[in-house]
Amino acid sequence: MTERNPQEVSETSETVLAFPLLWPPSLCYYYGPPPSTLLFSYYLSYTTTTPPYKTPLTKKKGLFFQHILILIMPKETTTKSTRKAPEKRVQRRKKDPNAPKRGLSAYMFFANDNRDKVREENPGISFGQVGKQLGDKWKALSETDRKPYDAKAAADKKRYEEEKAAYLAKAEEEEEEESS
Repeated sequence: MTERNPQEVSETSETVLAFPLLWPPSLCYYYGPPPSTLLFSYYLSYTTTTPPYKTPLTKKKGLFFQHILILIMPKETTTKSTRKAPEKRVQRRKKDPNAPKRGLSAYMFFANDNRDKVREENPGISFGQVGKQLGDKWKALSETDRKPYDAKAAADKKRYEEEKAAYLAKAEEEEEEESS
């Protein structure tokens, strides 16, 4: 059985059905159109696989179809999702270049120390692969080997908190001077 592909006929709601009339035109002339029940049952037999109004008309099929039945069918209704109007984006404040830098984690201290070693061991390795190998080495480290990096991270965190407190105090002083 050949596949049936949809075919656009026109922009209007008229759709062409590609199946023959059940009665030849000579009988239709004398006896009128066939009973609607016959048409409906024939229509149902076509709709089990692909609806007949989506069946394309080809030259090969044209040999078998003597007439084309044109029915006015409603267009397929699709529910359009109503989008909400996009809210105005809140622009981020630009970061102050004088703000203190955040403290590094223990892993970052480890990565900074060992990145060059990994590159020397594996020349031509990609940036992502370097990160993977550093992560694997970090996971394999024991607690005793991690202690120096944890100590560096704690000291860097303390440095950041002190610098942040000084920065915020300075910002408050400047704000008070502007308001008065």
